[in-house]
Parts: sequence; C-alpha cells; structure tokens
Amino acid sequence: MASPAAEKIRAGLVRFPPSTDLAAERAGWEGWAAGQTLPAKISETFQTLGGVPGRLLVPAGAADGRLVVAFHGGGLVSGASVTHRMLGAELALACRQKVFLPDYSRLPENSPQQVLADGIAVLSAARSESDVTVYADSSGAALALAAMQSMRDAAQRLPDRVVFFSAAIDATLSGRSFIENEARDPTLSHASLRHWQSVLTDIAPLDSPLLSPLFQPVHGLPPMLLLAGSDELWRDDSVRLAEQLRIAGGQATLRVYKDMWHVWPMSGATPETYQAFAEFAAFLA
Repeated sequence: MASPAAEKIRAGLVRFPPSTDLAAERAGWEGWAAGQTLPAKISETFQTLGGVPGRLLVPAGAADGRLVVAFHGGGLVSGASVTHRMLGAELALACRQKVFLPDYSRLPENSPQQVLADGIAVLSAARSESDVTVYADSSGAALALAAMQSMRDAAQRLPDRVVFFSAAIDATLSGRSFIENEARDPTLSHASLRHWQSVLTDIAPLDSPLLSPLFQPVHGLPPMLLLAGSDELWRDDSVRLAEQLRIAGGQATLRVYKDMWHVWPMSGATPETYQAFAEFAAFLA
C-alpha cells in the first residue's frame, strides 16, 4: 500500500494528453523547471563532456574520481538537463558524487544516429573518471542502454554500474503491463503513447536499436539496478530487461514499487521517493 504522502500526490496527478505542439511542450516543462531552487549544498555549472553540453551538479564533500552520468527522460523528444536538475541534485546528495546531466540531441530534429552518437561520446569521455555510474529514467534509459550496447560491440570500456528508474526501452509497447495497467497508470495513457509512436515512426522503425534496445543483446553489460512502479504502463520493460540480463549471465537487481507510477521520485517527497534514493546510493556505495 502506498504511503499517505504518495496517495495525496497521486490524487492530484493527471494523465498527459497527446501533445500536438512539441515546441510548446518543451518550453513549458523547461520554463517550469528553471524556476526551481536547488538545495544549498549543490553547486551547478554548465560544462561540456565529450563535446556534449550539459549541467554538472556537485554536492558538498563530493567524492573524488567518481561521476554519475544522468540521461534525462522525455521520450527522446522532450526533456533536458534543466527539467531534471532537481532530480539530479537529489541523486547527487544521496550518493555524494558529481552528477552530469547531458543535453543530448533530441528527436525529431536530429537523426537517431546523432542522438546515439551523443550518448556514446558522453560515456566515453566520462571514463576519464575512475568510477562511472550511468543513471537514466524513462526513455533516457533507451539512449543509455543503446549507447552501452554499441560501446560493448566496439570493445570500449563500459561504465561500472547502471541505475534505471522506470526504463522505457521498448517503443513497440509490447509489454503485458501496457494492457494490465491501462486503468491504473495515473499519468500515462495509450492515447499519449500512440501519439508519441506516430512521431517516432517518421524517423525510424519502432523496434530499431535506439528506440527499442530491449530487443538487442544484453550480454557483457555492467551490473544494473532497475526500479519501476507496479502501476505504470512501462513496468514490464524493467521486468523483461532484468530477466534478459540474468539469462545472459549479467547482474540485475529489480525492485517494483507497489502502487507507484512512472518515475515517481520526480513527483515529490514521499517515503517511496526517499527509499528509491537510498537504494540508488546503496548500489553505488
């Protein structure tokens, strides 16, 4: 059962309608996020990693030689470092490590090849640090996973570990949870996701490596912590990835949070949010 704080937040959530104006969607989300005040113990600077611009969040007392690269969600068409700066700050405080939020190229104005190239460039450059963690939420996990699969195939050094919150790594929407949770998910609907698919199909096949890296081989990847909400449409992307990693001989820890929704740690302060941050920090310890 969800905590009273989570129930209160959930009662105020509304389902996202299909977006017909991507520019307005981006501007609204980014404008709202820019007005948020970061915790006092976090410093924020604009930097470039691997030629990709972004934000570096550094908590007081940050560990030397350790870095979290955090790929924001937003369906690969929306979201930015600014929309996830508050979440990035909370992650930085939880693990006492630097967090870099890249502003990677987005679809549809950029090609899938350019988006993937940005992800690879950031992760390759991050290896100048002695210890690297990849964090991603929602479709940011698709970019992160696809980049690591490409790096593995090229015999490049991979990050040390991976944490995904509510991974969205199958753009074909073939998981059972897309049927089972249609009436339960408080923020996402079939209508909004079908519209998102219609934007993507003009760019690449829905089962292509960037949009659906779940269908690509997962052997040889770093240990992963996968967190998902029991009530979200995307739940089974995490479940299936965990299963495939184990079959391939990898390490996967799956946590499905009862009564939670898509990327719930971004919705506010609840025991479930703090638990997710604690699991994140423990996995990095």
